[in-house]
Amino acid sequence: MLIGGFPAVAGAMIYTIIADVTPQADRATCYFGLQAAFLVAELLGSPIGGLLLEHHAWTALLVGLGIAFLSGLTLLPMPETLDLIKKVDEQNGETPGETADGEQPGKESVWQKTTRVVRDSAVDTWTFILGNKRVVLLMLPLMFYLVGRFVQELLLQYATKRYDISWSKVSHAPLLRCLGAYLGG
Repeated sequence: MLIGGFPAVAGAMIYTIIADVTPQADRATCYFGLQAAFLVAELLGSPIGGLLLEHHAWTALLVGLGIAFLSGLTLLPMPETLDLIKKVDEQNGETPGETADGEQPGKESVWQKTTRVVRDSAVDTWTFILGNKRVVLLMLPLMFYLVGRFVQELLLQYATKRYDISWSKVSHAPLLRCLGAYLGG
């Protein structure tokens, strides 16, 4: 986590990998499936972690490291997409040393190229967002979802201090109570 900033970077990297290896027609389906997997992992991760902590703290740590290692192994069979990008560029009539405008890339400094790409991307993004009212409506719940994730962590901290309960009990007690109510116990 120290080297790669995994919690902050992992989601963005996974979305980038999906965008890189899937055709454009299938990306929305892949993104929805990935987001559903993230939500299920968040829902089950805290209670399972709490149960593992009740057993022993090292058990939770070793299980987490094992899962992180296995998830890293899933990246090994991912195909290299540089050849795919070259084929797409050739189909669009671009030579490898040219940009889409036909100008040579050596004429721009790195700073100029970076600012041009950021500016063009920002303009395209804002044009898409402001041109599609449904996207704006879908972005509002996303803001509340992100705030809610932080509130959940604060509530766990509050419950441990206020009621003098261990982290392991606080993290899995609500799920066990819900399952008991659902199963009729």
